[in-house]
Amino acid sequence: MPSWTLLQVNGAGGISTSGTGAEFRFRDQTSTRSDFWSDEWVWYAKDNIGRFGKVGFANDIFKFDQYGRVGVFTSGLPEARLDVAGDAKANYLTIRPQGGLDGGEISLAGSVGSPSWQMDVYDNTFRLHTNGGIPLQVFANGNLWTAGSVGIGTTSPLPSYTRFQVNGAGGISTTGTGAEFRFANRNSTPGYSYAWQEDWIWYAQDNMARFSKGGVGDLMTISATGLLVLVQLVLYLHTLVFKSMARVE
Repeated sequence: MPSWTLLQVNGAGGISTSGTGAEFRFRDQTSTRSDFWSDEWVWYAKDNIGRFGKVGFANDIFKFDQYGRVGVFTSGLPEARLDVAGDAKANYLTIRPQGGLDGGEISLAGSVGSPSWQMDVYDNTFRLHTNGGIPLQVFANGNLWTAGSVGIGTTSPLPSYTRFQVNGAGGISTTGTGAEFRFANRNSTPGYSYAWQEDWIWYAQDNMARFSKGGVGDLMTISATGLLVLVQLVLYLHTLVFKSMARVE
């Protein structure tokens, strides 16, 4: 037995405590405080939960339940294998709570010389941000917003002004009711409530490809046999014929 050991138990038996307030208490070896009890650490059990804490702290530092779940600074019982109240960090990964409109955040440290990336939820919107900018947001309705360009099959969409590029054997398709390709008027007034009337639209209906303008209707149709009809021209000619017939009468 080492000379500094004041109590040694040898054999099949162990050391146990029982009764109200039963605990194992450890004093900080370097404490010089007169109220030394405030520097003590405590192992104890309560409500079938093993607990480890420091005297003077409202919450236990660790909680252990019979199912192997561990809580760190949780006010209640642990709800997962590891339940942390506050920041959690593991090498390049940091998980932290937020407040107000901010939800939780996961931060991934970048490699040497590179910025970190963060994923969080703000006002019911998922965000991916880095270096003070937010390049990607996903809204609760499923809409996606990006500050840059999107490439499928390529990591560098070209040319530089291209916002969306698909590279490879696949193409771009639309399906379902209302499927179309819509092009906004480039010089349309921002915020104009009837801007949709300035849109130009490619779509298919009744086995015909159609090109139309918002608020006007089809301007051109192409049939499956390749017949091209300029709708407005036909309507114009029809009007002329109608007027001519009216004069004859």
